[in-house]
Amino acid sequence: MPLTLDDVVMHADIFEGTNLRGLSAQGVRDAHAQFNVYMNQIRRATPEGGSYFNEGDIEEPEWQRAFFGDNYARLVEVKTSWDPWNLFYAPVGVGSESWVVRAPVDHGLPTQDGPLCRAEL
Repeated sequence: MPLTLDDVVMHADIFEGTNLRGLSAQGVRDAHAQFNVYMNQIRRATPEGGSYFNEGDIEEPEWQRAFFGDNYARLVEVKTSWDPWNLFYAPVGVGSESWVVRAPVDHGLPTQDGPLCRAEL
């Protein structure tokens, strides 16, 4: 029987080779959109795949599953028990969907440069 991607343990690093230095905000968005063309093909081919949290894309659309898998719900419970005020924050960290960074100027790019505010869930 031939192997499928689900039968093979695989590690891949994906890099989009655009030099972002000097690009406009729109140029960076365009480069990231092209990167996502490649990533969406990989996501479709590996529906149970994941990503290393420390190497992940801050704009990963399904980051909870990609970084934490089936453990995410339990990790939220643990975080809530140890951090009931939801004080500790990291971008795409457990519970971070409760927060949003409000950039002083919105260029449509991910940033941590601005006040951290409660998200409207």
